[in-house]
Amino acid sequence: MDYRIKRYSDSDFLRVRDFLSDSYSRGGLNWRIERWNFAFSLASSMNDGLAHLKESIGIFENDDHEIISVVNSEGEMRGEVFFQLTKNNRSRELLEDMFSFAESNAYLDTEEGRVINAFIPDDDEELILIAEQRGFKNTGKKDNITSIKGNVTVNKQIPDGFGFTTGDKLGPEKKAMAHAKAFGYSDNEMYMERAKKGFALLGKMPDYRPELDVFLIAPDGEPASFASMWYDEKNRIAMLEPMGTLPQYRRMGLGGNTLYEGIRRCIELGAEKAYGGDQKFYYDIGFKVEFSYTIWMKKIIRANSGCN
Repeated sequence: MDYRIKRYSDSDFLRVRDFLSDSYSRGGLNWRIERWNFAFSLASSMNDGLAHLKESIGIFENDDHEIISVVNSEGEMRGEVFFQLTKNNRSRELLEDMFSFAESNAYLDTEEGRVINAFIPDDDEELILIAEQRGFKNTGKKDNITSIKGNVTVNKQIPDGFGFTTGDKLGPEKKAMAHAKAFGYSDNEMYMERAKKGFALLGKMPDYRPELDVFLIAPDGEPASFASMWYDEKNRIAMLEPMGTLPQYRRMGLGGNTLYEGIRRCIELGAEKAYGGDQKFYYDIGFKVEFSYTIWMKKIIRANSGCN
């Protein structure tokens, strides 16, 4: 199979997005479009890693300039790397070249050397074999991908005084504060500024739909819970990223109801399945593991580091 390796440019965003959507319909265990959009907005902004994200992306094209695979990080600056592939259009040479690109471009730079954390699907025996042969070690750490067909189960009603609104009614500052309070960094000025920038970027992403960006507003007018949904019309799937509930509003059923509302809106558009997270909350409301990545780590020690 003839192919060439192309470094990412901004004109490739939609090309890769379309490749991910197309590969899903052919059974590829790849990212879905929400993770691609999220990586270029909130994920990379929170870690000041947009430049690193772009540098980490290798696009493998055939002679017709069609994408056959992609190597990328997530912009989180932890040496993470993902291999986006189709089931049929792959060869040993291609896979080896993808690993080589990752080891040279998608890594965490430490004093001792490079660290690469490859997320490999558990049922991709060929990728696992190559990882082992190239010196990667199984860390035992998992990244479970969960999904549900239909809507979630909600056991509690929304209390009086709470109501839904959508992302176009709230600015990046208010979204950032809700996210910060939900994830515990509201007193960190640097991360607050990054979150504001990230939410501003998220609202400009090609697949962002404000009517699917659901916020549950408390009686005081501030967000209590949020669930940002994305919809892939081609594959009829809904995806969640991000979601959170502020600490003072937990265990009230607000998160479940907010997610229910977001999925319901996607179902009205034609969604047949929704993807969620890997916390107990998701399993309790009906999500199940669809497939899992295992993280395989490799350290490339510098010659002069003094380490063995």
